[in-house]
Amino acid sequence: SATPVAVPGLTNVTALAAGANGVACAVVGQSAVWCWGSNTFGALAAGSSPAVPVQVSGLSSVNAVTAGNSFACAVRAPGTAWCWGSNRAGALGAGIADTTYSPLNVRTTPVQVTGLTSVTAIAAGQGFACAVAGGGVACWGDNSDGQLGLGTTGNTPNPSPTQVPGLSGVVDVAAGQDDVCVRTSSGAVECWGYAYSFTATPTVVGGVTATQLGVGQDFACALLASPGGVACWGANFYGQLGNGSTTPTGTTAVNVLNLSDAIGIGVGAGHACAVRATGEVVCWGGNYSGQLGIGQSDSLTHAVPAPVANLSNMVSVYAGSGGSCARRNDGSVACWGTLQLAGNPAAYAGFEVDAPGANVTGIVAQAVAVGGAEACVIDQNRAVWCWGDDSVGELGDGNLLYSFQPKPIMGL
Repeated sequence: SATPVAVPGLTNVTALAAGANGVACAVVGQSAVWCWGSNTFGALAAGSSPAVPVQVSGLSSVNAVTAGNSFACAVRAPGTAWCWGSNRAGALGAGIADTTYSPLNVRTTPVQVTGLTSVTAIAAGQGFACAVAGGGVACWGDNSDGQLGLGTTGNTPNPSPTQVPGLSGVVDVAAGQDDVCVRTSSGAVECWGYAYSFTATPTVVGGVTATQLGVGQDFACALLASPGGVACWGANFYGQLGNGSTTPTGTTAVNVLNLSDAIGIGVGAGHACAVRATGEVVCWGGNYSGQLGIGQSDSLTHAVPAPVANLSNMVSVYAGSGGSCARRNDGSVACWGTLQLAGNPAAYAGFEVDAPGANVTGIVAQAVAVGGAEACVIDQNRAVWCWGDDSVGELGDGNLLYSFQPKPIMGL
């Protein structure tokens, strides 16, 4: 859908998470969790595959939620972690690993991640997850690419949380498909996993003092504490490091060119965007779906930030696999790439999604979440609106069809 699809009845939403496999989840009133989208591997914690949101049973007092590839996790007060969905490679952290990627190996009700207390943040990737607890980080699940940070790789899963050695003072964690970065209270950043030249143990990203962190596919970026610049590191096939080159850097950060007044970043699969203090948005990297918002799609590399057309007064930016969104200071939202007008590939630059159809008015976004080919916002009434691909029920409107008019998520 080119316009937001409201999720009917979903109100008092306090947090959102959109995964890479057609799954989205919302925390309602810091208490319950509702999910919608693909349920092939039980990520909705339901016995069937509904296109409408279903409440995740057995969860209350939820503070945060994350959606991985075919599974999801939540943090409950006073700091326990719970996961559900596919348990391939022990992704649910319950001490048991299922070795095959099968719909039979799912948990349709949440299971508690063993041995974790005082959890403050959680991030899920492809078959693994990591949580911040007591200033340290524990990870579990698939370790084939060293994404658990234990110094080893291999096909033997680790179904129970294991402390990542050498970390302290961690306040934030972000996960890509097979890689992880963390940020400490001092702004230091450490990364590990599959990303280009990363290693299986945490490696300090030198010269970075970060206030915001984003991890894409084999690369990462940070908003710098001073003087408002952006630094990126890792793979650079599409110019996604923004330094005018396509040379990968491993864990050596490079400054994104022509940025010294950034106030927020969004990191997608192969591109990144920043919002400047002037309210302008700039993007760089891959543009195969028009995700840079420069008026066209192409297979070229864009290694220098370019302004997104027709945007002003923006305060935050978000990036997914093939699309991007930005939010204005008045709560209106604009999106481009795969998140804008379906069937009109020429209309990439700054397509507005803040003007819903006649049956819905007054969307004022408070928060935005962007997934693989869908996006959702929380409005001023804490209701959720979604748009984009609906092939596996990502929009939560009950019909599995693209929608060109806003419709609310049902049943919440």
